[in-house]
Amino acid sequence: MSHEVVLTFTGQGVERMAMYGGSGHWTAAPYSLNKASYLICVRNRRRDYEDWAEKDLPHGQAFLLAKVTGVSKSPRQSSTQKQRHIVNFEEYTEINVPDAWRKCTKGQIFPVAYRSREAIETALGIDFDDPSFVWKRLSDLKPAQEEGPDEAAEEDLTSRPITVEQAKQELAAHFGVSTEQIEIHVNF
Repeated sequence: MSHEVVLTFTGQGVERMAMYGGSGHWTAAPYSLNKASYLICVRNRRRDYEDWAEKDLPHGQAFLLAKVTGVSKSPRQSSTQKQRHIVNFEEYTEINVPDAWRKCTKGQIFPVAYRSREAIETALGIDFDDPSFVWKRLSDLKPAQEEGPDEAAEEDLTSRPITVEQAKQELAAHFGVSTEQIEIHVNF
């Protein structure tokens, strides 16, 4: 099966992506990322408490289709983490497909997924060659000022301390329950 499309489940907005030239900072294998011709970005709202996370769209909504130009190493790297990568793109168009992450991945937890173009077009009900798409250039956006932590710490919570309340919020969002239903016990 061909995997022409990479999907990323991200809290980043397009302006933040312009800072790095694409969607990042993923621990996915560059070999797999390099096979992709297209990128679909899907909003991840599970990090809403982070200052950098966009709060503009519903959780799970696809908002961007891009033509992949390559893969680069992320500049946001610590020596204790796996190498992170950015899926680079220049041309993109905005899309609006609710519940896209579930439709395409059945709700998988890892925030990077690979699918065939045909499977994505069918699941999302879009045609990548739709003549009504307005293609834009990422380089036309003025990069936002970098502030605070970003997705570099998204998968490795040991890279930064979090409060018990933040942990409860993340677990509640992940499992689709209220924070009152989450109990955290620490034994020494």
